[in-house]
Amino acid sequence: MNWITEIPAGRVENSESPEEAALRELKEETGYEARKLLKLASVRVSPGYSDELMHLYLATDLVESEASPEEGEIINIVRKPLDIAVKEVLSGENSDLKTVAGILLAHEKLRAY
Repeated sequence: MNWITEIPAGRVENSESPEEAALRELKEETGYEARKLLKLASVRVSPGYSDELMHLYLATDLVESEASPEEGEIINIVRKPLDIAVKEVLSGENSDLKTVAGILLAHEKLRAY
C-alpha cells in the first residue's frame, strides 16, 4: 500500500459551518483541538467537472486531546516542521493537492507574522 501524507480534511456536514467542520476533523484525525483557527482560502477543486469548494484553515494554539477517526479510516499521525513539509511539496514528494495548497498557504501566512 502506498501511503499519502495529507493535512486533516473532511466533509462539512449539513448542520455545521466550514470552521466547525475544520475543528471537528482536526480533532477526529489528529487528536488536537485548536484554540485559534485562521482561514487561509476557499478554493474550487476542479471547476471543469465539480462545484466542490474546499476551505483551508491554519489551526494554532493547539491542545492535545484524543483522536477519534471514523470507522475504516487508517491514520498514522506524522508530525514534522513546516519547513520540511514545504521542501517535500516543492520537491514533488507530496502530491495531494489540498495538502500542497494548505502547506504553501500556511507557510506564506506564517512568514508574514
